[in-house]
Amino acid sequence: MVVSSGHPSRVSIELCGEMRLEVAGRRRERELPGRLGRVLLAYLALNHRRAVTRDELIEALWPSGGPADPAGTLSTLLSGVRRCVGAELLQGRSELRLALPADARLDVETAAARVARSRAALDAGDAGAAAAEAEGAVDVLERGLLRGVDVPWLDAFRRELEDERLNALELLARAGLAAGGAGIPRAQWASRQTIALAPFRESGYALLMEAQAAQGNAAEALDTYERLRRLMRDELGATPSPELRAAHQRLLDRSVDAPMRSAPRSSTPRPSYYLALRAPVARNLAQ
Repeated sequence: MVVSSGHPSRVSIELCGEMRLEVAGRRRERELPGRLGRVLLAYLALNHRRAVTRDELIEALWPSGGPADPAGTLSTLLSGVRRCVGAELLQGRSELRLALPADARLDVETAAARVARSRAALDAGDAGAAAAEAEGAVDVLERGLLRGVDVPWLDAFRRELEDERLNALELLARAGLAAGGAGIPRAQWASRQTIALAPFRESGYALLMEAQAAQGNAAEALDTYERLRRLMRDELGATPSPELRAAHQRLLDRSVDAPMRSAPRSSTPRPSYYLALRAPVARNLAQ
């Protein structure tokens, strides 16, 4: 982020859900110049790593045609935003930039950083930390970017944040599986959320199958695979990946053979179904 030399104020901007602006410990979003002032601040915040021209801002605010004097209206809006955040934060005239201090908090960037920390913690074998970071990211991203605002330039940012949300959910599921025990229900919830958001994303089904098998629910895991198989056949004319098909076959073989292998009063524990899924699913997720 850009450091504004000597700037003493703590800045926090939340764009997911209801917009929230805090400067030097004071809530300021109600002081922005109306709806357009909020959209203007959001555009500057999401693009704070670069300068933007006035023409770009006019296009962002009025994509389908603006007021009779868009340049004059923009100047009025910029003056209102500058009064709200401070002249040291909103810099420039012909080209403008929101110069966030190094300790500023922008919720979408904080969420992305938590996803990265979750992945690093999982790679390091710390399932608890991975789950906590992923959960924190999901809490922010599930609120939706600038809810209630409909302008074309938001589409790309929303797609990017939706991808981050899916990544966070998958990391939460993987962390739950790695932790085992009470982490398994969390893994099931996160994988179901992944499937609901991205019905054709195979990794979500793979994680759900693994979580179901980890709890001994082989029939549910088989049904999860069958739902994906039918969906891909009916909607795409395709089949699941070879890795997922192999995981399904191993689970099916276990399910059929287990009654024959088990014997009354046997002291040998029945193999966990999820072991049949673990290796192929791990390869699938790594791709």
